[in-house]
This record gives sequence, C-alpha cells and structure tokens, in this order.
Amino acid sequence: MKSLLFRLGLLAFFICIFAGCKKNKITAPSGPPTITGVSNPVAGIGYHILVAGTNFSSSISGNTVAINGVTGVVTSASSNQLAVVFTNTVTGKISVTVNGNTATSGIDTRIINLSVSTLAGSGAIGSDNGAGNVASFNGQWGCAMGANGNLFVADTYNHKIRKVAFDGTVSTVAGTGSQGNQDGPSGTATFNYPYGIAVDKNDNIYVSEIGSDNIRKIAPDGTVSTFAGSPSGRTGSSDGTDTSATFQDPLGLGADADGNIYVADAANNKIRKITPAGVVTTIAGNGTAGAGNGTALSATFNTPLSVAVDAGKNLYVTEQKNYDIRKIASDGTVTTVAGTGQAGSADGPGSSAGFNFPVGIVADLSGNLYVTDNGYGTIRIITPSGFVATVAGNGNQTSIDGIGYQASFKNPLGMAMDSGGNLYVMDNSSNKVRKVTVQ
Repeated sequence: MKSLLFRLGLLAFFICIFAGCKKNKITAPSGPPTITGVSNPVAGIGYHILVAGTNFSSSISGNTVAINGVTGVVTSASSNQLAVVFTNTVTGKISVTVNGNTATSGIDTRIINLSVSTLAGSGAIGSDNGAGNVASFNGQWGCAMGANGNLFVADTYNHKIRKVAFDGTVSTVAGTGSQGNQDGPSGTATFNYPYGIAVDKNDNIYVSEIGSDNIRKIAPDGTVSTFAGSPSGRTGSSDGTDTSATFQDPLGLGADADGNIYVADAANNKIRKITPAGVVTTIAGNGTAGAGNGTALSATFNTPLSVAVDAGKNLYVTEQKNYDIRKIASDGTVTTVAGTGQAGSADGPGSSAGFNFPVGIVADLSGNLYVTDNGYGTIRIITPSGFVATVAGNGNQTSIDGIGYQASFKNPLGMAMDSGGNLYVMDNSSNKVRKVTVQ
C-alpha cells in the first residue's frame, strides 16, 4: 500500500510538471524592486492603478505598495506589474517594498475621494415639493448653481423649473406643469420641455427649451420672458437680437462672469453666444456635422450637448456623436481636449481616452474638468495636463450612494458645481439629484 501511494504521488508530480504547474510557482525576486511606470497620475478611490517595474514579488502578500505611508490593497501581482487600489485620499509618490527593499516612483499620484449621496428625490416619478427625501422629479436634465447654494433644475417632463436648497428642500420656481410657452408671472408661465439652465451674476435664470427652440429668462422677481429665439417655436440658425434669432434643439447652457450666456445649439452643430442685451451670435461651428478643429467658424461639431466656462473664459463642449470634449479658447481656436471619436471607457491621456455619450461638464478653479459619462454611468475627470480618469461610478445602471467605485448612477446628465467644489448630478432615470463631495 505504501508503495502504491508513493507511485501515485510521483505520478501526480510529473503530471503537474507537464501540465505547466511550475509556471505558477512563486519565485523570489532576484534583486531590489524598481518602478518603471505608473498608469494613473490621478485615480478615484477603489479604482485600479497599475505599477510597472522589475523584481516585484509574484505573491500578492510579498509586496507593500503605499503613497506617503498610506498603504494600498494589492489585488494582483507578477514580477513586473502590480495592480493596486487605495481607499484613502492621498497625494504623493508611490513606493513598492519587497523583502525590505523599497523603490519609489518619479511622479506623484493623487487619489481623489468622491463621496456620492442623494440630495433630493424619492426616486418616484412626480412633481412633489418638500423635503429632499419626499420630493419628486420627472426626467430632469440640466442644472445650475445660484446664489446662497441654491441649485436650479430643469425638470424636463414636468415642464417646470425647480429649486433645491442647500438642505435638499425642493420648491417650484416657475411653471404650472402644463406644456406651453406662455410668458408672465412664475405661477402662470408655462414651459415646453426645458433642458439646459444657467444663472448669471444678477441671479437671472436662463432656460433652453427643446420643445419651443428658444431661450427663456426668469427674473429674480419670478417674471418669465422669452429672452432669445422665436416665441412661436420657429426653428433655424439665424443670428440677431432677441426674438429675431433662431435655434434648433438648444440644449446645454453656460454663463460667464460678464453675464453672457452660451448655448449648445445641438441640431445646428453650433455654439452660440447671447449678450446681456440679447444679441445672439455664432461663436464656433460652421453648421456642418463633423469633428474638425481650427478657427472658430471653420471648426465643425457633431451634436454638442453641454457647455462650460472656466475662469479664463475658455469654453468646453461635450459632443454626443463625436464622443469627445472640445475646447474653444478665448481667441476662438477649437481643439479636442479628450476622446478618440469612438465610444469607449478607457482612462489615460486625452488622445487615447474613451467616452460614451458625455453630457454634463463643469470646470473647477484648479483647471480640472468633470464630465458625466452617461453611457457608462460614471463621473470622469480631465486634469489640466489632459489625463482622463474615472473617479465615481462603477458602470452599473442603478442609483446607489457610496464612495468612488462603490457608487452608481442611472443615466447621469447635467452637472453643476458649488463654490466649495462639490458636484451636483442630475441622475435622470432615478429621478434624483445626487451630490458628489470632492475631497
């Protein structure tokens, strides 16, 4: 019996060799580790960073990866690559320690904590006002931050403009709920599928209406008027003053510090500007669908959705059919900031990063851009150097609060930012307003 067991053990040994079991054998590093590259200069909590190098341990437990003493979780390991996630906010150089020897990266990596919570919306379809957890929306699209931390929402299928206070309390600013384009006092005025929204320095609220192809204005006293575009809903692409100008599917709006309003005129493939006096001009796009860069009026766009203005008066545009982010510099030059032109979700340098239906966009004071990537239900960041990273959302089309990768969105569209750098996302299909605290 003993001889038989010996022979069976010997047979198993040789089978293992010929089957390739030796490939899985953990071998000790031949020398101290080195780091030759780090995949991400910025990452959200819970997202993988790949560290390339030499002489790593092929055992996960044989490597310690840290940033400024904050240890990450190694999820896979080979002799030349480690995958690691961090669960704390930290910035610094990555270090890898193997058998008491430590290698340090040449560049810093920043781990961002984006904590997602629900500010308002019960999740039910409706138009109820009240506390955030009982209030309801119906397919909200755009949003903009006003004074005193109030968020204004284009509640599209309710044909209303809503206000969400800092504590989440929801009220109706204007609109009866009936579809129409009646001007007048806020309690009798009507809207026709409001989509984009912007607030100027004097607290005037501007609303783009896809149903009437015009731009409406809500004064601080609640009076609603047609600011630009045909009151009768006549479509076109004519520049002009006030109601002599025409639009076709105006969507996202943005406002600069001088009170100018910018319009993503989607079906015209143009970016339009409206001065405080109501003068409408085309500032970029020749009207032909395309992705051509260059001088403003020779460049082409393909279904621009949203527009954001940074502190230097540069404009940033999200495009549905080009799957990219474009920049209109203050001198009018149009360039592509990020996106390959094809749908994708890859992080990385802007020229190789992928987007799938990017919609909302905001710029912070540090030069970062945040984008809602609707097709994958995520929030992306574009750093000033042009690197793209996913910082919130896991791609599951659900509405779950959490931090970074643990959070999920359901059809995220418009986005706004408050003075503290926190984000507000219109989580359209969940009928909720989500708050994203950035740390």
